Amino acid sequence: MGISNISQSKNLAYIQVRDEKIVEISDNFVMLVGYSKDVLISHSLTKVCSNLLRLTCDIGSLENEANRAEGFLFNNLLEAIAVEVIFKESQNGIKTIVFQKKEKAQIEEKFPFLQKVYEQEGSGVAIFTASPQVILLKANHTYLNFLEQPFNRCESAIGKPLKEIVTGWTGSTAQRLWQNVLETKEPCHIKEYKYEAFKRGITYWKVMIVPICEGEVIRYIAEITEDITEAVINREK
Repeated sequence: MGISNISQSKNLAYIQVRDEKIVEISDNFVMLVGYSKDVLISHSLTKVCSNLLRLTCDIGSLENEANRAEGFLFNNLLEAIAVEVIFKESQNGIKTIVFQKKEKAQIEEKFPFLQKVYEQEGSGVAIFTASPQVILLKANHTYLNFLEQPFNRCESAIGKPLKEIVTGWTGSTAQRLWQNVLETKEPCHIKEYKYEAFKRGITYWKVMIVPICEGEVIRYIAEITEDITEAVINREK
């Protein structure tokens, strides 16, 4: 398919790039991401994909590998959308990159059973993609409130790696629990564990971490967690 044919297609969500700057965007791409053309055109492809869309796959590797990759982007409402990113061609110095929305592309469509759990008060609920790294796709307000500033806000946490949004992650009990789930592909249910890395002091947690596999590969991980600090402190008085 030539550049002109792609430009004439009303069904494709695509961007066109020259010298790493975005020079053209289809109307379907605008509908997909929710940002206006003015926000995107003339800006760096890398910055738009990394900072604005928070794309979870490496768009820079498309020309050097299989010309396609799968991942998530986040629209202007910070909703995760599963896409296949396809490098179509490079002609006359212009590269065309197509974003094809996958079947059951949004989290609510993939995991409808989680919606009622999200709405439960007291329990923090989050869903992560597991590859190429653990990245937060969606979380309820309770989960976000468990995190420390600035990651207790959607705009600071959604689309970010788990290791970046949890204070003191490296070497922590929580990291070890997650690592065990990733290695064994088995769910983890801990009724009480101690976390000492938050700036607010020692906290205690009840947690369930559930890997969601496609075939033999972990694609997603759901976490349901509850802050039981007050209950533990009252018990030990």
